[in-house]
Amino acid sequence: MGRFSLRIPKTLHNELEVLARDEGISLNQYIIYALTQKVTIEKLGLEGKRLTPEQEKFLANVELTPPEQVAKQREAFEALLSRLGQAASDEEVERYLSNREPIEAEPELKSEAVIRLKERIAQVRQSA
Repeated sequence: MGRFSLRIPKTLHNELEVLARDEGISLNQYIIYALTQKVTIEKLGLEGKRLTPEQEKFLANVELTPPEQVAKQREAFEALLSRLGQAASDEEVERYLSNREPIEAEPELKSEAVIRLKERIAQVRQSA
């Protein structure tokens, strides 16, 4: 994780603290959240543009996970790995997947995304 020191006006610092407190997160988490939203807007090329309702909904759903919850998730994951034991071989995974009932992709998942995902899985398997 990167680290940098930043000097900001005390009034802005106070406002950020209030916003963070209202969200129930640390000032550091809130600043990461705000920067993430800004970077996302930039990467999507939305800076200075009127957002569609879908884009606003997407950005509104960018949330930080509190560190305590991250720690609990990490513990649960480690416990799961411990219970599962040794990693399954590719053959075991293939055997398991071949016995699963095929299902249709979610309607909001565009077919191009499914195709790209399948291609990516095939590439990873070939390179392994």
